[in-house]
Amino acid sequence: MPNWIISAHNPDSSKTNIRLLLISPFEANELIPIIKNLKNVDVNLRMFAPRLSPQQSILINSEKLVFPSQPNNIASPFLPPLFILSDTLYFLDNEELESYCKFTGMIPNNARTKKQEKAYDMGFIDTGFLLKQFRKAVSPEIDEICGFTKHPELMVREIIESRHGYFPTTSHVSILMTDYVKILMPFGYVQVRYQYTKTPKWFYSMAPFRPATPTGMGVRQAQLAMESNHLLGLVDSPSTTTYPNGIEFWVGQILHCGLDSAAFQPSQDYNLPTTIYQILLDDTTWIEQLDKSKTFIPVSKGRTSLPTFILIYFDEYLKFTPYSHHNVCVLWLRVQNNRFLQFLGSKKDFLFNEYSFVVLVTRIAKSELTRHQNGFDYSRPHDFVIAYYQEDRTFEICVMPHGQPIQFPRMKCHYKETQCLERLVTEFATPPLLWSMGYIQGGDLIQSDLKDNQLIAPMSKVLNPFLSTQSIHQHLIHTSFHRANASLIYLLYDMKEIEYKPHLSLLVIAEYLHPDSPSVIVAIESLSYKFITCYTEKYISFELYLKPFEPSLWAMLIISIMSLTVVMEVYLCIGKRPGERSKFSPWIFILGNLFEEAGFIPKNVFRLILGSWILISVILTSCYNGLITTELNAPLRFSELICRPIPEIDSYMQDLTSNITKWLISNNLDTYADYWIETWLRLAKHLNYSGAKSQKADECFNLLSPVVRSVIPGTEVYEMHYVLLTRYKEMVREYAFVAKQWGIIFGEMKRLTAKILQLTPLLNPRHSLQPNDIGSENIIKHNIRYAIEKEGEDSILDITLGWIFDRPGNSKIPRYHKALLESGIHSRLVKEQNGRKYRQRKKTWSPIPPRVSPMAVEVAVQIATQACWLYTLLKRAVNSNDAVGRY
Repeated sequence: MPNWIISAHNPDSSKTNIRLLLISPFEANELIPIIKNLKNVDVNLRMFAPRLSPQQSILINSEKLVFPSQPNNIASPFLPPLFILSDTLYFLDNEELESYCKFTGMIPNNARTKKQEKAYDMGFIDTGFLLKQFRKAVSPEIDEICGFTKHPELMVREIIESRHGYFPTTSHVSILMTDYVKILMPFGYVQVRYQYTKTPKWFYSMAPFRPATPTGMGVRQAQLAMESNHLLGLVDSPSTTTYPNGIEFWVGQILHCGLDSAAFQPSQDYNLPTTIYQILLDDTTWIEQLDKSKTFIPVSKGRTSLPTFILIYFDEYLKFTPYSHHNVCVLWLRVQNNRFLQFLGSKKDFLFNEYSFVVLVTRIAKSELTRHQNGFDYSRPHDFVIAYYQEDRTFEICVMPHGQPIQFPRMKCHYKETQCLERLVTEFATPPLLWSMGYIQGGDLIQSDLKDNQLIAPMSKVLNPFLSTQSIHQHLIHTSFHRANASLIYLLYDMKEIEYKPHLSLLVIAEYLHPDSPSVIVAIESLSYKFITCYTEKYISFELYLKPFEPSLWAMLIISIMSLTVVMEVYLCIGKRPGERSKFSPWIFILGNLFEEAGFIPKNVFRLILGSWILISVILTSCYNGLITTELNAPLRFSELICRPIPEIDSYMQDLTSNITKWLISNNLDTYADYWIETWLRLAKHLNYSGAKSQKADECFNLLSPVVRSVIPGTEVYEMHYVLLTRYKEMVREYAFVAKQWGIIFGEMKRLTAKILQLTPLLNPRHSLQPNDIGSENIIKHNIRYAIEKEGEDSILDITLGWIFDRPGNSKIPRYHKALLESGIHSRLVKEQNGRKYRQRKKTWSPIPPRVSPMAVEVAVQIATQACWLYTLLKRAVNSNDAVGRY
């Protein structure tokens, strides 16, 4: 939040005399009428805001925010105290940075004069801080301004952490206080090609180039570094270091390959990329020859990367590659396309920085580079930029516009003299205004009457989306395009155009497997299928009481009861007197604990033996009650919808080495596949296709689902058909259909899971998609509204649907659409659409309360008699144990 400051100027003083006072907003509000009435006094009320991001205004010298408005500005030497107390992180220019260094007593390592270098060698400068006792001799300016007696890093860190909760390591203040370096520009990355041999050992790493001495850097590396400085326009920055032979190098970071010098190994904190991707290289033979002894970057020392440039020098690589090689630049274009930064050691894992801007730098002439055109034909770079180095230390920057294949003659070129490289490239790489769309798995963006290469009309001009017959997805995507002033066309057949042009798709995200494509994925919703049923059990069988425990547990329980009973009876027979009658029954006591009826244990020996049994009986009873309650109330699963239990599936899940393939063949899965294909294409005579049925339909659950439009014009399918067809695509198409048509003998399928196996029997057409009674005229008699009682427990076909913005460039359309989703507009529209759909329905029948069938009198009397008899028996046994004497 901005702070209020009172500034007072004294124009009569020989020196510029300014007083600054920080006040609260309440005080500023009270002082406004007083300052307004002051005359001939130079007092102003100003606002001040900390600079928390580069190029942010601090408001203190804004004429519109000074009261009363005067042209007097606060000079930079008076700002450092405000910067420290307000948690400022960045500086606007070199003047602010110099004032901050003088106020805090800092002399950065990369800005020392010859006199300060001698002072550093003599120990007068400690970790960039000029000690107080040596200030007059080394720097009188610092001695006059600075009041710090010790290093200010701890104080600055605590003030910033008190506001932000952490100390940003990439800010100007952090770099100055921790790295003792004065820098205003973001770190630049340079790609150095070094020591290319016939059998190269390629090694990629990233390290800061901050050597104490210029030793360890070869002439070629220094030459490339100098060229990079000229290209990035950083030669005139204050953070340059002069090496022998007049070579200047910007103190930044180098992205190199194969450098053995220790000067290029990480020695302190450095930047790391923020995103990890995975790509597949076409040619990975060079990875097998990788030198594993090289030390890669320790990630624990890294910090978040800033937006950077990556300069790639690939001339040496072209010299050892024939012109006819189509993959001549595949590796380098993957670097350019994916913002390559580091190779992690495996054959497929690479580390990238999505905020980097990649430039291919070459000394090869345009005519010569055109001979390598075939090496660029099969690439799809995001921003293709080539910098041709000229002899006069200038560059010709050529940019390939968005949505076009790489063709050197069609690139837009401009000589870089004084214009910023980033601005020049950004002006050429304009956002794409024409998008294509060719494939959609959900929604209704594509109208049925659209032709190829036809413009899709923007439907978002309708202010009320509920007045349109289109979906919410269409309304939101057209809203995003309308805001960006872009157009959308339907492009289905021209795959070459889709390859290069920005295009849009609505797909299942899990099926989108193009990791090296510059795409933006925006997830919109998660979909899954559940079922509801009106089926209830007609009676409860005795099997229900045995389900909570496995047979092995029941067997162990019975054996334990019998063993304890026998031991107790033997002990009673041995210990009692002749003719004495025992009133303690061990078996009744053991069963009483199971029925939560405890009794008296007469002797210590009994207590020691039966104490463990009481504990076990409590655990078993609690588990049994909980499991049987769950079994009575739990909803059905998809596996319980099949016609009959399949022991082969259970045996296969217990022993994965068993052959489930034989069972798949024996159960005619290929016949089921034929049925679904013929039904989908309307080749079957009717839905109840007898060729795939072997049992009566009333032995199975009937699967009722709505009718949806198929992708084939003029055909409709049941929605459950789509679910089953998806299961078919996963396993039947791979096995049964191919095995039947071509007679291929497949081995054991290794990727079968329990869920897929349990859903396999649902492919049987005995599970009719259209029950007979639903199609009859007496549907009202069933009163489905009150018959639906249970919802399925599990779900199938869990997918995440999302928009795939492929090759978006610097377009803001993905960002606009993501904002509509994250702000809750999408969910609110969907909720309102569903609510209107159901609120406008009309009742087709009157509510009829469900009928409850009365229980038969004979069954009720029989159950009551058995319960009374069992209770009386257990009560007598417990009373006899309580009244027993000594044994």
